[in-house]
Amino acid sequence: MNNFFMTDLEHTLAGEEREACINNLQAAFDQEINQFKAALRRPSTTQEFNRNNAYLDVFSNGLTVLNTITE
Repeated sequence: MNNFFMTDLEHTLAGEEREACINNLQAAFDQEINQFKAALRRPSTTQEFNRNNAYLDVFSNGLTVLNTITE
């Protein structure tokens, strides 16, 4: 994530809209999880499998950030 995004996110989380921001982030991650699960159920080529694995790594890092900022 770039510094601008993190600064903006930190500012938002420090404000009155903290709970709404966290709920929106969690909803977005839930949607991504569901899309990823659907992709795993479809037959895929090796290229698609590799792309999904790379995407999963990025997504996992995003979840780590979400977990850190919501604690």
